[in-house]
Amino acid sequence: ALRGAPMVGLDCEWRPQTDRAEPMRPVALCQLASRDACVLVDLFRIAAEEGDEGVERVGAAIGELFEGDDTQLVGYVVGYDLRRLASSYPRAESLAGLRATRVVDLARVARALGPKAPGAVRRARGLSGLARATLGAPLDKRQQCSDWEDRPLSSAQQEYAALDAHACVQIWDAWVSSMGSEAVAEAYERGGAPTMSWSAVERPSVLETITGAPRTARLDKKLAKKERLQREAERRETRAAARAQ
Repeated sequence: ALRGAPMVGLDCEWRPQTDRAEPMRPVALCQLASRDACVLVDLFRIAAEEGDEGVERVGAAIGELFEGDDTQLVGYVVGYDLRRLASSYPRAESLAGLRATRVVDLARVARALGPKAPGAVRRARGLSGLARATLGAPLDKRQQCSDWEDRPLSSAQQEYAALDAHACVQIWDAWVSSMGSEAVAEAYERGGAPTMSWSAVERPSVLETITGAPRTARLDKKLAKKERLQREAERRETRAAARAQ
């Protein structure tokens, strides 16, 4: 269902660090989604049961999705996820190679769109904010800081993970549909990604999410910290790209 898809959304999950002295936890789950399907890759289980060989095999299968010229990888601050994948499994060369694929970073494109984007998109913070501004509903982020190394994963965790990856594809499609393929392609290029041609797509249906109890203050603090780290990583990438030019 993913092979040959024009866009594949990518997102990753890992167990949150509860102590600054604790080593960074490896990516436990990698989600890949097209417009019609989503695959959850349980890297934590594969690494535990099959070791580096199993992770390399799965990484090679993921890399094959992006070998041709027809498939683009899309995510939110996706460079951070790709670096985390590479550092989590340094012996899996196929995962490290994903850093060089054709990548669309929704965060960069949203900034590059500038006045061409609706005001809600320009003011949005995080992937959930972009989903609210673009699709009309936010993402339920209550599972973000859950234990992603606990097995089996709960149905709530699985749904959360799948929606995060799928929302990236839906947001991109909606931008192309509502703002025009040329405007989005120009913003994509200004965001530091290579130029490519775009075709018009139908606006997707509004993303359905589960609503529930409000998040606790502690969880909000953890989410804010993750978003801050993602923004800092993105700024470092931007500065490095500017120095290289």
